[in-house]
Amino acid sequence: MIEKFQGLVKKALKQFLNDQVNDKLKAALANSDEEETAQAKEEKAPDVPEDPKEEHNAPQIVTTEEELEGYVLVRLLLREILDPERIYYRDNLSYFNVLLDNNIRRWICRLGLNTSNKYIQFNDEGRTTVYIETVADIEKHRDKLIKVAQKFL
Repeated sequence: MIEKFQGLVKKALKQFLNDQVNDKLKAALANSDEEETAQAKEEKAPDVPEDPKEEHNAPQIVTTEEELEGYVLVRLLLREILDPERIYYRDNLSYFNVLLDNNIRRWICRLGLNTSNKYIQFNDEGRTTVYIETVADIEKHRDKLIKVAQKFL
């Protein structure tokens, strides 16, 4: 008697599994279509700031000629211990970084040349800051620059 139902049970089980798999596939395809539609909408939407006035009021970073002169001078002063190609700069609003290996954690000095109180700050234990009158005054601090750069070697 069991043999009579064996074929029927196999057929029913197969149909049940097929229905389950089909339901899962349909659900997955529906989710995929929704994601593609959302992604297409994002791609079509223009990149417009929420407040157009805000963009114009944002302070702009401007790298000045003095800052670039300071950077070149630091590169020249350090060339005896470092390959000048390893020395980079990164400007921001409040100061101008001189970096080793383009690594923000390995800054050698910071130059503040955009104000009337010009300075050079060294990455030593006390973050020593020295006020200078002109960019050329950086040369007076050659030994300090070399000492700071050597700690990264």
